[in-house]
Amino acid sequence: MLASACAPGDHPTDPPAVTSAPTTTASMAVQVSPAPKQGRLVTDPVEWDPCFQVPDSVIEQLGFDPKTRQRGDWFDIEYTFLGCKFERRSVTLGMDTRDGILRIMSGSISLDQVRTKETTEFSVNIGSRDGVRWDDHEHCTVAMTGPDGVIYVSVDSSGNLSGWSGCDHLEEQSRAVESILPK
Repeated sequence: MLASACAPGDHPTDPPAVTSAPTTTASMAVQVSPAPKQGRLVTDPVEWDPCFQVPDSVIEQLGFDPKTRQRGDWFDIEYTFLGCKFERRSVTLGMDTRDGILRIMSGSISLDQVRTKETTEFSVNIGSRDGVRWDDHEHCTVAMTGPDGVIYVSVDSSGNLSGWSGCDHLEEQSRAVESILPK
């Protein structure tokens, strides 16, 4: 994936400031913190924040628990990904287990930049948007054009005990996210 795990403040010139929360937010059972400050060389900051703009109803529709909403941003000096992750849980063999993780990210890079970095992808259309998909066992991702550059929808169901395969549902999950994106 084309992202660095650097957080704000990891670069000596980046102050640990935060941006303000978006003015339009979806209905959410759990509140998350506003996105941290974006990289100092990001020329087009990400404004569509999935942590604030993906409603609980969409997350529930996809079989994930909106109460597990957590911020999951990735930053670099030149690009930003604002993201959110959610868990899918079940009782398997009498134990409460995690079946999968859904991540939705809005990035400041273009789909063409993704295509140059991901070598095992194939083209997909998600609703009216161009995209690419790549799979790695039980972790798979769709990247599609988005309001600020690219939207990633990824699911990881590795290590689950229930047999649920997130990759079997990735394009359905991506279409649900695409349906709420600004046109």
